[in-house]
Amino acid sequence: FGYSFRAPSIENISLSPENTIKPERTRTLEFEAGWQLSRNSYLTANIFSFTIRNTIIFFADLSGQENYINRPGS
Repeated sequence: FGYSFRAPSIENISLSPENTIKPERTRTLEFEAGWQLSRNSYLTANIFSFTIRNTIIFFADLSGQENYINRPGS
């Protein structure tokens, strides 16, 4: 299990509308199991889930204005 975040940089904050950008948060869950079939053979399975919330996105509009926002709905 892992839970981390990426804080917006100064540039992310200054180029966000009204300085409203939030940290990007990541959650990782992983489960791995294995079985030794013989001296030289193993059977393993790995299941994982990777979720990012408040994804920081860079974009430029048609006038060339650069912006950073959090992905809507995340």
